[in-house]
Parts: sequence; structure tokens; C-alpha cells
Amino acid sequence: MREYLELGHAEPVPISDVDKHVSEVFYLPMHIVYKSSSTTIKVRAVFDASAKSSTGISFNDTLLVGPTVDS
Repeated sequence: MREYLELGHAEPVPISDVDKHVSEVFYLPMHIVYKSSSTTIKVRAVFDASAKSSTGISFNDTLLVGPTVDS
């Protein structure tokens, strides 16, 4: 998480802002996955953009649908 903060890919959300109802703001749920059998990366961050917010809308729901790229 520290690396995400240092690179500017994430920023802390003050507790006072968490309950504010601001349109078009999504908090991306994240959790850590451990894979002890891996010989390279044993820990990775997983983000869930399909998780529904309290409004029933996910971040993925707000994205425009593009063309299918696989043949």
C-alpha cells in the first residue's frame, strides 16, 4: 500500500469524507492475496471494481463499453 501512495496511485481518505454523499466518487475495495507456493511474488493486491456500492452501482458499471478485442 505504501508503494501505491508513493506513486500517487492511491491517497488516504479522511474518515470525515467517508460518509459524504458525493456523486461520481468510488472507493475501490482492495485486499491482499497470499500465495505461499509462488516462487516469485508471494503477495499481491487484488482490486474489486465490480463490488456494488450502497447505491447498487459498481465502478465497472460506470465505464463505457468498448469493442471486443479477442477474436
